[in-house]
Amino acid sequence: MWSVAYGQATILVTGDNQVFMKNYPLFSAKPQRNQPPYDLDAWSGDWSRDGDTYTLHVTYTGNEKFLTATTTDGLRLSVKDGGKLLIFDRAD
Repeated sequence: MWSVAYGQATILVTGDNQVFMKNYPLFSAKPQRNQPPYDLDAWSGDWSRDGDTYTLHVTYTGNEKFLTATTTDGLRLSVKDGGKLLIFDRAD
């Protein structure tokens, strides 16, 4: 279930300090029978850099979050969302 839910998530980080995330799963506390236990959401916002660390400021469904991200090789982006670690591989 986790692989299917998070496997659809994509992130686009632009050179003009914008960030867009699509298909991020938001899990329901009371899922409906015969339906996935999550809805897919889209986030957007901006990013800033402080040394090797990036701060992603995103909004979604009327809420906002500050996430911490790092990359060591420019090919893999690790994003911390509270207790979750999201890893995005670069697509060519």
